[in-house]
Amino acid sequence: DDANIAGNVHGGTTLKLMEEAGMIAATRHMSTSEASKASDGNCLAALVRFEHMAFHKPVSVGELGSCKCEIIFTSNQSILVEVMVTAENISKGKTRVTNTGWLWYVPMAPSMVDATGKRVDWKPVQVLPVPIPDGGDDVALKKYEKAREMYEKRKSNGNDDRDEAAESTPACATVEGNSEFDTFKNQYTTPSDGHSPA
Repeated sequence: DDANIAGNVHGGTTLKLMEEAGMIAATRHMSTSEASKASDGNCLAALVRFEHMAFHKPVSVGELGSCKCEIIFTSNQSILVEVMVTAENISKGKTRVTNTGWLWYVPMAPSMVDATGKRVDWKPVQVLPVPIPDGGDDVALKKYEKAREMYEKRKSNGNDDRDEAAESTPACATVEGNSEFDTFKNQYTTPSDGHSPA
């Protein structure tokens, strides 16, 4: 189900893995935040937009696919994660880059617990800032500057993308009529032990 007749992994399967890897990276970034502590470790990041996506080469059946994530920029309530997918032919010892993408996430935490103990009313929270790259890492600095420039341009143009919508909303305030947030909130059920899903 995950590959076509040519023996290549479907692009949608690769995108799903990239989204999940980026969510893990963004959620880990928030794990030491006050928002995560206040929600008993239930601060989770939700994908709101693919900024860039490139399919360089196919991933073939039988190859080992891996995702490498790096947080390259943060705003007040959004996290930009760069995800790189590699495919390794383990019998030949060769690895190549197959996909690269920039994905925006918004971290959210439940602000209430209902009568049954379920965490409800998920809202965007304050993001831990990522430091500006230094120490002579020109590549990381260029990525950071490009991301900041794109973010500022979109924000100044009044674009209503989800991270900018969250940006204009105070931390832990409700974002009304936001279908992505509503869908995320409705899909998440806190496990009985109160911890986030592994």
